[in-house]
Amino acid sequence: MITTRKGTLGARSALTKAVTIAAVLALSSWTFGGPAWAAEEEAPEILSSDLGPTQISQTDKITATFVIVATSPIKSVKINGETEEFTPADTVQITKTFELKEQQTVIRISVEDDKGNRRERSYVVYYGTAPVTKVWSVRGSAEVRYEVDDNPTNDVGLPFTVSGVDVKGVIPASKRPDNRSTVSGNLAGIYGGATVFGGAFEQTYDKPVHKNLNATLVYGGAGYRFRMGESSDFVTNLIYSNLGIGEQDYATMYTVTGGFEFRTGDQKMVKRHTLELDLTAKDFSSSAQKDGSIGIAKWNYFRMNPVTRSDYNFLLQLGNATEGSKLTDYDYAGADWDWRIRWESGFRWDLGTGYQYRNFSEQKTVLTSKSPFGTNRIDHLVRASTGFGWQWNPMWSAMLNYRYLTDLSNKAPYVRDIYGLSVTGGF
Repeated sequence: MITTRKGTLGARSALTKAVTIAAVLALSSWTFGGPAWAAEEEAPEILSSDLGPTQISQTDKITATFVIVATSPIKSVKINGETEEFTPADTVQITKTFELKEQQTVIRISVEDDKGNRRERSYVVYYGTAPVTKVWSVRGSAEVRYEVDDNPTNDVGLPFTVSGVDVKGVIPASKRPDNRSTVSGNLAGIYGGATVFGGAFEQTYDKPVHKNLNATLVYGGAGYRFRMGESSDFVTNLIYSNLGIGEQDYATMYTVTGGFEFRTGDQKMVKRHTLELDLTAKDFSSSAQKDGSIGIAKWNYFRMNPVTRSDYNFLLQLGNATEGSKLTDYDYAGADWDWRIRWESGFRWDLGTGYQYRNFSEQKTVLTSKSPFGTNRIDHLVRASTGFGWQWNPMWSAMLNYRYLTDLSNKAPYVRDIYGLSVTGGF
């Protein structure tokens, strides 16, 4: 039997990267945006591949097609107050030509199904030299989690042997579990293509022995969305964040992100591809740690059914991370596959998995010479997660979640289960 224990620095490295990436992803969700139709849950959807919220026309006429999708037959469609003729059905397509006024024309379409559910959309078309009108909008969200973490320090140990070696940690399994609470929130102001945002994250463990794993993160920044075409944008963000671990300030981070977003789809499925590069510089509070960095190249594929709002998210990442010491530097590659399955009743089922490969090129000592992964440290991190809950609307939900995490490492292997309740809300 080999008895060893993963050091505090290793646990902090994993926590720092997890918190940092969670913050970047949360911020990206504001600037890269959720679907525009995430509003009234039961009302028919109004889709148009010809019109966006605002556009500029070079001619005095424009032809647009609207696709209306509902869960029950559509009873009426009005465009600028005029009732349109159509055959009642769950899906209706209407094409109409509009004569544009000088400067600005507003196209309003309202629909109603036979259950009385209604929805209205407005599209602004500029013709001539009129500037595009910009208005402020505000979005916010918050999440509260209470969970049981059965191995918060990632103490080594596996329920099976590796290359004939039984790996055990130094903390008895009965003493590892701890309860933790997590609170996070963010607020964003949007004006045209510009966004300013800020937020905070706090994670607290109940046992005093784990107080060095408590974490706080405060961040703020700004971003801008550059319109490239009718279905593509370039989005960039600048983010400042400060991370505290335990009872001490740990690091200040400066992040710049840039990505190209491409959108396609129809009334049955909406799709989005994002190619993104994130660069983070870390200034550590401890003089024993040199300045660090995180570099990530991503491809994110997202698709959603506009009627049920069930969605699938795929994320492929390549990168490098440093934590102020050569021994903790690593290159990595990984992917995540996540589904959110929803029904009209409001019941929601989340299902996901992920894998990441890490190569610590400077760590040459491993648990056993019989390791099939070589003489330097290699980590194979695996995630399996699921959750069941209720979605009241696209912004509010309560979920019972479970995550299984394991690292099949030739240096510091571990198994970890995290499960509990989360409540999410926003506006």
